[in-house]
Amino acid sequence: MPSNPVDQYVKLLSREQQENDKYVIIDAKWFEHWKRFVGIDSQPDKNSSPGPIDFSSLIDTSTLEHPDGVQLRADAVEGNDYTFIPYELYQDLVQSYKKIGTEIVRKVISSGDFQTVIETFY
Repeated sequence: MPSNPVDQYVKLLSREQQENDKYVIIDAKWFEHWKRFVGIDSQPDKNSSPGPIDFSSLIDTSTLEHPDGVQLRADAVEGNDYTFIPYELYQDLVQSYKKIGTEIVRKVISSGDFQTVIETFY
């Protein structure tokens, strides 16, 4: 792994997903704020920390007690409301920024020959 944390984050984000890899669904606006804060895709903007990772706006609250885990809101739109990050990156981010609510963890599944997708809903 690169010794510079930003380089390490970029490497994790650009890694090709493999079947059974774990990803976390997080708020897209939080993620963009964090990228600006640490300097991914731009110069770092250390003036405004993104604060804790907040899952409360993404979760279908009727699934909080569901045995298979919480579900993403049915009307959430990828890229606008949420995005995916590798679980390894999430673990590092939650140590630094904490979290609010229950995380939404999903696995990469096979979607035909040589294709994979992140199982957003199940």
